[in-house]
Amino acid sequence: MVENMIALPKGCRLQSNVSIIDIVGNVIIWILLSIVTFGLAMCIYFYYYNRFIINNTFIVDRDGKKIGRLKCDLNLGQAIGHAVIWVLLIIFTLGIALFFYFYKIMVFILSKTKIEMLDD
Repeated sequence: MVENMIALPKGCRLQSNVSIIDIVGNVIIWILLSIVTFGLAMCIYFYYYNRFIINNTFIVDRDGKKIGRLKCDLNLGQAIGHAVIWVLLIIFTLGIALFFYFYKIMVFILSKTKIEMLDD
């Protein structure tokens, strides 16, 4: 069931506002987390990498005005739960599931994403 359906104007597009400074800061944080957790943080890095990009993406109209934004509501528990299942599948299939894992990460992230319209 669809609630609060809003039609977007034709010609809308997505625009990500991630700067090099943001990327460097994010990479430094993940390198430090990786060191502190002896590499275990890297199991969920790709979830938060995608979430970071999505949360910095806006919907713009034909004139370039921001009319909405993407918001991913993924939390740490959900990322760990999904990652554990896939790590087990990767081990069980002797690595074959790894080819599917990165696709499923993106599908999982997008299923946790919603569009928030900005007020004028």
